[in-house]
Amino acid sequence: MPYMKDDAISKAEIIDAIEITDEQYKTLLDAKLAGKKVAVRNDEPFIYSGDKRTIYRLVNNIVESQEILKEDETPDGWQDTEPTPEPINYTTLSKLKAIDYFIDTDQFDAFMTFIEADKKREQRWNAAQNLDIDDPMMDDYCSEFNVSEQELQGLFNALNTQQS
Repeated sequence: MPYMKDDAISKAEIIDAIEITDEQYKTLLDAKLAGKKVAVRNDEPFIYSGDKRTIYRLVNNIVESQEILKEDETPDGWQDTEPTPEPINYTTLSKLKAIDYFIDTDQFDAFMTFIEADKKREQRWNAAQNLDIDDPMMDDYCSEFNVSEQELQGLFNALNTQQS
């Protein structure tokens, strides 16, 4: 009589194994030779299909994923649907990203005219490496270009998360 324990099958007795039929032994052996994973589940032999599925978890607001066999249970802390991270409201934006945005949207000349229209604003622009969303210059920008605070926040978020 053949035996099975964990993923091992044998015609010789295995301690603490389940007994399987000769037909099950042949089916399991064929599956193993085909590269499929086999196991004992609920005291019965089980052959994995080899199909995989993706599972997800959110760690520090970053989505992690991994593939597991379709028949495996979803581990604690993981789920079958991709979670949505909490949005991050960025408060700074590099001037280079801002310049690229203004060039890409054909607003560069208008923006530079706005900057150069006020000497203090121009000096602050020249000295800064980043734009701060709470800077009075950004308030002036919103007024000048009819941009709401929500739209400005959306712009900071979008430009900080876009792939270069």
